[in-house]
Amino acid sequence: MRLLYLSHGSRHTGGYAHEQYLFEALKAQLPAESREIRFTKHFKGPLAWLRLGWMAFREAKKADRVITVARLAWPVWLAIRSNPDKQMLLVLHNYDPNDGKPKLFYRLLDRFLLKIASAYPERVHVVCVAACWKKLFRKRFGVEAFLYPNLFPSEPYQRLRREVNKNAKLIHLGQWSAKANQILYRKMIPLLAQRGYTCFFSSPEAVEQKEFPVRHFLRKEDYLAALAESAASIILNRVREGWSRVAHESFLLGTPVVCLPGGGLEELTRLAGGRVGHGAEEIIGILDHPETLSANPESLASFHADHAAEYVQPLVQWLK
Repeated sequence: MRLLYLSHGSRHTGGYAHEQYLFEALKAQLPAESREIRFTKHFKGPLAWLRLGWMAFREAKKADRVITVARLAWPVWLAIRSNPDKQMLLVLHNYDPNDGKPKLFYRLLDRFLLKIASAYPERVHVVCVAACWKKLFRKRFGVEAFLYPNLFPSEPYQRLRREVNKNAKLIHLGQWSAKANQILYRKMIPLLAQRGYTCFFSSPEAVEQKEFPVRHFLRKEDYLAALAESAASIILNRVREGWSRVAHESFLLGTPVVCLPGGGLEELTRLAGGRVGHGAEEIIGILDHPETLSANPESLASFHADHAAEYVQPLVQWLK
């Protein structure tokens, strides 16, 4: 069996990390010749997208089983469709038509890819990261998706929980990205400052940002220590996230999360003892009563990295 993991992007995102863990788990279970190809160039405009599609098509022709993402799925399907023994695993982290992607993206996804997954479940299968997305794909598109969640080792987080002291006036605002709800943060940050809180966004890369307090962490250990020290993480996104790795790490470090409703982030937050708010004033009200906030790392035990083989087994059986 020739197994190919095909993706694109110039940055090491949470989605990329999830896909890599999935690929490694499949490699460990399958008797396959495995390879990963990631197109790191920034592709912009119709001609560049067609070029990206052609490169994905060319590589997919050489494989029997392809793990890929939505933007590359249509050329992958064109490459494998004539051979009934070939299969595609389509990884969808979330589903939000208001996330700013081109309209063509969701037209292709809705009218083409998800219809194929529904009509040919033996050839194309969707992989999602949270139960809420599995439910959505079943209800809206008749697609029975596989669930492969974000998985974490618990030991590094347990150690930091023991070693780092909490700062009751330090608030983590999540990882800085284009997904941040800047309008809501502009309302929140002055209200937090009035109450004596110090706030910061975290970023693994240097960011030129004068309006918002962004801290660049060169080492992940330093970022995790700052997250463990924080009294809470307030993660307000304008996009319905698939499953926030930052929020998951926050809970593992004993730092409760407050978020907006929707998507895998709400599912995670409710599961682990955080709170869901609907606006700046409501979220401030939650912080004014810290006794209503909690972080329960034990509730996330089923997402331990040791469970990788268990989660991947249905996918392995399907691919075989």
